[in-house]
Amino acid sequence: LFCFNRKEGAWEEKVLEVTNGKGATVILDCIGYPYVPQNLQAIARDGRWILYGLMGGVKEEKEFQVNLRTILMKRVQLLASTLRARSIEYKADLVTKFITHTSERLKSGELKPIIDKHSFTLDEIQQAHEYLLQNTSLGKVIVSVRESKM
Repeated sequence: LFCFNRKEGAWEEKVLEVTNGKGATVILDCIGYPYVPQNLQAIARDGRWILYGLMGGVKEEKEFQVNLRTILMKRVQLLASTLRARSIEYKADLVTKFITHTSERLKSGELKPIIDKHSFTLDEIQQAHEYLLQNTSLGKVIVSVRESKM
């Protein structure tokens, strides 16, 4: 398992380097549009590209072109999913399953959330929002509703 910081250069080239040119067998993509070319370069033959968000924005069809030939030649499986259209019951069941499968691993320290070095109080909510707009955070940004900073 490898993770690369997109802010530290051409991550798609790093993927190819660590996989000896084969590419990633799975790409988890919550950004979408801005990373399509990099995803196509980094994905392995018979790889799975899992698209679960469009945080990079939505582009009009006529403005956006996907190289379908590359998808076909690499036999890429593009799987897309969103929770927005799912029922409350489905979402509740998913949360229950997540808690069941991760709570012990979180308690033991096997799984650790990545938390940004900056935290804010509720009174600093505007600054927190401005910080997020800078797109320089690494991990979750905490806004505490208590008096003191975390």
